[in-house]
Amino acid sequence: MSDQESPSTGSAKGPATDHLEIGKLLSELKIPGVDMHALVASQQKNLSALADANRQVLAGAQEIVRKQAEHIRQAVTEAAQAAKAAATSPAAKDFATQHVEMTKQALDKAVGHLQEVAEIAAKAHAQAADTVNKRVAEGLEELRALLHKK
Repeated sequence: MSDQESPSTGSAKGPATDHLEIGKLLSELKIPGVDMHALVASQQKNLSALADANRQVLAGAQEIVRKQAEHIRQAVTEAAQAAKAAATSPAAKDFATQHVEMTKQALDKAVGHLQEVAEIAAKAHAQAADTVNKRVAEGLEELRALLHKK
């Protein structure tokens, strides 16, 4: 194997273009009753749909990370403000009351944040599943059309 060959395929161009070469080879095959060009085009659409689904899931994951970072920044800021307020409070009773109230507020916010993150994840996965489901339905119709051409 030369320095330019891909370890997985032996192709000098690499895996990124291997599917194009395979598509070309398949489209040149002559199988009676099978439109290889249509079959190759269908498989390219399948790959495109999977890539779209992966992008949708990635976008959802990135949004979750952004939201979590935002929530952490907010929690740290609020904790610092609460600590400053507690330090300036003259009475221990006030401190305990403030501490209980701040803890309750922090827990309420945490639950809300978890719900928000869960909704983002569910939306991203639903979009990805929808993309794949649509392509599966299209692929079945394409297969049906190919089989009826015989």
